[in-house]
Amino acid sequence: MLGTKELLKLVKEIKLVENLDERELTNPEGSGFDVRAAEFFKLADEEGYLGVKERHTPNVISVAKHGVDKEITIKPGEFYLVKTMEKVNLPNDINVIIRPRSTLQRCGVTLASGSVGPGYCGEFNFGI
Repeated sequence: MLGTKELLKLVKEIKLVENLDERELTNPEGSGFDVRAAEFFKLADEEGYLGVKERHTPNVISVAKHGVDKEITIKPGEFYLVKTMEKVNLPNDINVIIRPRSTLQRCGVTLASGSVGPGYCGEFNFGI
């Protein structure tokens, strides 16, 4: 696990995380960074399938985008895919574990996330 000093050093040296909020660059909490939602998506009305040799991922429909839509209300039982504003550029010796802030949990929102493997470059996508 890397502390915030080492993470901030990697942000500057190798652009470990791009588009971080100013608060994260100056006063990050704990041993990681908070990421922000850039866009919310609903799954299209089609079935997904994840087999051993075949897979079909349902199409998604954008329902809210940062800078365009003012807000989104998440009702009980609804599921959204969320893409982050931040982009990561992971070296081959670092992986990321995405965990929810307790504030989400206190609001009754469940974050479906996991780990991101070494070498990944791009935004994070997770379920809410």
